[in-house]
Amino acid sequence: AVRRMAPKVRVPPTKAVSSSNQNSPAKFPKADPKGWSDEQTWTFLRAIGVDDEPFKSDGVSSELLMELSEQDFGTLGISQVQARLLVGEMKSLAGGMAIEVELPDAALSAAASVLLARLEDEEDEVRAGAVRCLEACCPSGDRRTLGFLLAKTEDASPRVRKAVMQALAKLASKGDSGVIN
Repeated sequence: AVRRMAPKVRVPPTKAVSSSNQNSPAKFPKADPKGWSDEQTWTFLRAIGVDDEPFKSDGVSSELLMELSEQDFGTLGISQVQARLLVGEMKSLAGGMAIEVELPDAALSAAASVLLARLEDEEDEVRAGAVRCLEACCPSGDRRTLGFLLAKTEDASPRVRKAVMQALAKLASKGDSGVIN
């Protein structure tokens, strides 16, 4: 079973940086977690719904986080599903994963991008969890995040659709292109 952790991170309402031309692909920077402070590492973990306390108490830095195996994550109390996701996501981040949403903090930007990728996972609880975490860490009105969420309104899982509708109600501005009326 996936361990559900309520995200503890809140981002003040700001506008996300986006491409000036809606028709051209966004040119966002690549993630580079190796330079994150310990606080940014823990912010990243909280933003993706992982309890950061075991990582703090064991002194896990961003560089060490990049090297952990599924078994290491399990030792830190992370579920098998979360461990599987984290190992792949750390590899993607180390390889220069593109940042899809640029937020005021590099770790939050990376977390939002990881969560957007989780929206395509085959497990409905992973997708629903990603939606809940996106709701907590992305600013209201971020067009890119809203677009990804709108695409999930037709997800096969009722659990995911419910999470999406709740997130859209929070993140979309009233009257925003017909998202929320």
